[in-house]
Amino acid sequence: MDISRRPKFSHQSKSFVHTRRTRLFMTCGVVILLIGSLLFGVFKIVGLQKFHIDTVQIFGVDQDIIPLLDKTAEQALEGSYMGLFPRRSSLIYPMGQLISNIQSASPRIAHVNVRRDGWHSLIISVSQKTPSALICATLPDWNGNTLSMESSDSCYFADETGYMFEQSPSFSGHVYNRYYAPDILGTTTSMNINIGSMATSTNEFVLLQHFYTAVKASGINVQALLIKPGGEYELYVDQKVSTNIGSTSPDDILVIYFNNTRSFDIQLSNLVSFWERMTADATTGKGPASRFEYIDIRYGSNVFYRLIK
Repeated sequence: MDISRRPKFSHQSKSFVHTRRTRLFMTCGVVILLIGSLLFGVFKIVGLQKFHIDTVQIFGVDQDIIPLLDKTAEQALEGSYMGLFPRRSSLIYPMGQLISNIQSASPRIAHVNVRRDGWHSLIISVSQKTPSALICATLPDWNGNTLSMESSDSCYFADETGYMFEQSPSFSGHVYNRYYAPDILGTTTSMNINIGSMATSTNEFVLLQHFYTAVKASGINVQALLIKPGGEYELYVDQKVSTNIGSTSPDDILVIYFNNTRSFDIQLSNLVSFWERMTADATTGKGPASRFEYIDIRYGSNVFYRLIK
């Protein structure tokens, strides 16, 4: 007898199957009811006026950008999650989005911290970027042998990465390392075109900052640095040395040529050694009785220079 050809019959009665389905539907219904009740309870709690955020206070920034940050914060608190839960509730307000939106609102902002002050108020503490350098998106402004230190409409404060975040005032002077980077100047004449841009790559900027600062630390009176195409640079130095090397007028600017083909540290070492030797010789009367026109440290251990006769 072929067992496989036997008709298959369910051993469960129709009433049993019906009962099982009924229980399943009831269980699902109870679960849905519980979830709905829970959501409704949460909705009622977070929506209570007791937890409503009425005020947002912002501290730590310049007065001129507070209205922008106020508007940004208010926009982040508008509406609700899934159309149910108010974002303005102090229990579930969008802290992460607040921080992100405010940081993006202005290039000047470095860090943002948000905390509750009771149930009805938020305190937003903002720290602004600290300038590390002054970047001018123009060529140096020369008047004969004089280099103007007045900032133009195309000069900006940059942070430690080379990111330009704010236009500089005209009286910036020598407080910050000054760079000229004409290649970043846009085609438009808008004064804010370069805010939010990079002066150069972060790696190059960090190396130049180190070089610039080290030259100043060696006693050389640096005025500014020009970033040229192809990794070439010009460092402008006020040659206040000995009277045996001519005039000590602050208008006497010499140019130091260097590049990124060779290590900045090697070029720096050669420059400092050369400068110290020439200064010592000038002090004892052994040096040339003239001023430098330029010094070139791009070629190995040899330092080339030209004097103004």
